[in-house]
Amino acid sequence: MKQFITMILSSLAFSVAAQGYVVSSDSQPVRDSSGQCVRTAFWTPADRKPPCDPAPVTVTTAFLSADVLFGFDKSELTHQGRSELYKVAKAITSGSRVTVTGHADWIGNPAYNQTLSERRARAVADYLQTQVSAVYTVTGMGSTDPLPSTKSCKGQKNFKKLVACLAPDRRVEIDYLPVK
Repeated sequence: MKQFITMILSSLAFSVAAQGYVVSSDSQPVRDSSGQCVRTAFWTPADRKPPCDPAPVTVTTAFLSADVLFGFDKSELTHQGRSELYKVAKAITSGSRVTVTGHADWIGNPAYNQTLSERRARAVADYLQTQVSAVYTVTGMGSTDPLPSTKSCKGQKNFKKLVACLAPDRRVEIDYLPVK
């Protein structure tokens, strides 16, 4: 059996290229049954070639303060919020996959904060949909994902100072991945 495999492989007339891919006699990459280029055991990311391995697609994230997008304890976009989202929409290409995640601070009960974060995320996604056609996913995190910088707010007794201290937790994250 081993001799048979060796005979078949030698008859295929391919060679191992120094670039990390198996290539045919005409220097074209050899592809497997799924159409993927066959890599050698020596392949590294530095060997990446566009026909075989297109550049990895990176997710872009926009972090927007909910205090810019909405009034405190609100989910209706402000004029300034629409202006900021317009800038984000210009960076999103048509057909992209977009995930909008709303966050809230811990003032109020968890169920309310969950609902508020979902309403905020939905308001952002609805606005973006008016600007660019994409595939949108909307989610709310409530107050379950506070930022480390707001840990020091726990002992704050003054409500206005507490609201200001927790501002970083009130945010909307927009992740977008362009389509190929």
